[in-house]
Amino acid sequence: MSRQLIPTAIVDVNGRLTTVHKRAEGTSRGNSALGNVKPSLGVTVSDMHTIKPKKLPVLSDSVRLAQLFGALITNEEIEAFVSPTGRSTVQMSDDEIYDGLRKGFTIQDAAALKSIGISLDEIMERTKDSYVQGGSLDIAVGRKGIRYRTEISGALERLQASGTSPAEAEKMIINGLQDGHLDRALNDDQIKELFSKWRFRSAVQAYEHGPVELDDVIDGFVSGRLPFDLINHKMANLKNSESELYDLYERKFNRDGRSLYTPDAELAERLSDPDYRVRLVDKAATAMPGEYRPLVALDKLVQGHGMEVLELNDPRMAAMTIYVSPGVNRECGVEAAKYVERVLDLAKEETGGDLWGSSSKRHESQGAVQANGVYLRNWELLDLYERGVPAEESYDLLVKHKLSREQIIVARETGVGSTLASGVL
Repeated sequence: MSRQLIPTAIVDVNGRLTTVHKRAEGTSRGNSALGNVKPSLGVTVSDMHTIKPKKLPVLSDSVRLAQLFGALITNEEIEAFVSPTGRSTVQMSDDEIYDGLRKGFTIQDAAALKSIGISLDEIMERTKDSYVQGGSLDIAVGRKGIRYRTEISGALERLQASGTSPAEAEKMIINGLQDGHLDRALNDDQIKELFSKWRFRSAVQAYEHGPVELDDVIDGFVSGRLPFDLINHKMANLKNSESELYDLYERKFNRDGRSLYTPDAELAERLSDPDYRVRLVDKAATAMPGEYRPLVALDKLVQGHGMEVLELNDPRMAAMTIYVSPGVNRECGVEAAKYVERVLDLAKEETGGDLWGSSSKRHESQGAVQANGVYLRNWELLDLYERGVPAEESYDLLVKHKLSREQIIVARETGVGSTLASGVL
């Protein structure tokens, strides 16, 4: 639906001077309201964008304000207006679109209002005493359901000055970019990359660590707690590491809110090394995203086994225990863990990754997976490692020949292991 509206001054029932937008006589529903639109002074052709109508939500800003200005009255008019076929394509310059974004309007809402002759400046003047002025693009739902008005004009100034397209800028603002994110740990290019990928749903300026975990992860990047190198990880896989880093460097009180919180100073010192922090958080996100305190666990493993432990698919495998004597066990270490992982990798290759796990955790000695009907138990694989059986031979004898650990040991002791491995028997 497209109609030409004319601003008309009237005196309302209370005797106040106000402005309504009346339809021009003779204007049909199919006529374009933009036949005479020309670029404003100083705007080149390359600055202009053709905004094709898209379907609007019934509760969109443009519908709300078109009703306020008297442009939409009946349900039929609203239904026609929200349909893409009911509005005209409009031309808008970069400056117009950015101005609309600063006033809180999406590109589609700003174009829809322009198509029926409603000025955004007039909207802002008419709604200046309202709690929600103009569009609601800069209103976000904060924690505990409280609504906060964000500050976005500074961010939009930066985006426009850097030559960012209005469509890209809109996406970043919708994703929660606001002035409070600027000039912290990230440069403008990093900010653009972050908010082009992920959505920040809270507008709380204090950035208090709270229940919105993925918001906390994004703020972890903005504040520098999380290394920007890891932006391509899933946000959910970073939340536990971010929580640990927040505790180490930001939290000042225990959860009771009274006593001072004392972080692990030695761990904080080690994680202050950017390379060490990147490697630990990266491994935590890929190998152990569900671990409650992954950085503590990984740091402990590194201290016990060296940086080589991070080369394992799951560094926790290095802490599996090997029986030494009654009541005495020791951690298997990196090489033994690599052996177990090699057998499991062979099983995944043969079965297409279709391994069935036992109820025990896979990174513990009692952990096991099932491959082609055979249980591959970690403690048995560790025993075969201790006896010098190569990983490929262990997999072959256990899975392909269906031999037990005891049978493999006997076969090697009697010298028939190589024959079995070759498939003769």
